[in-house]
Amino acid sequence: MWKATPDSVVTAQGMADLLFERYVDDPTTRDVEPSLRVDLPAGPAYVVRMSRYDGLLGRWSSMSNYHLSMGEHMLLVVCTAGDARLDDDWLSIVESVEFLPAEE
Repeated sequence: MWKATPDSVVTAQGMADLLFERYVDDPTTRDVEPSLRVDLPAGPAYVVRMSRYDGLLGRWSSMSNYHLSMGEHMLLVVCTAGDARLDDDWLSIVESVEFLPAEE
C-alpha cells in the first residue's frame, strides 16, 4: 500500500491514467486499454488492462492493474497470467479487498 503525502493530489484515477500513458509508450506492453472505472465493495477503482512481454519467460502475459484508494491511502493490485485473463478478470480477488480503520 502506498500512502500519499499530505500535499499529494494524485487520485486512483489519476494514477491509473498516468500508468496508462507509461504503458502505451513501453515497448514491452501492447493492447493497452485506457483506465476504466469499476465499482468494488472497497469503493470505486480504476483498472488498466494490457499484455506485457516477460523477457525471462520469452512470452506475452495478460495483465490487469487495479487502482483503489481510501482517503490518503492508495493500493495497486497487479494481476497477471501467462495465457489469458481469468474469466472474471481477477474481480474475485480485488472484490475481497477492504480498507480497515487505522488502529489508534
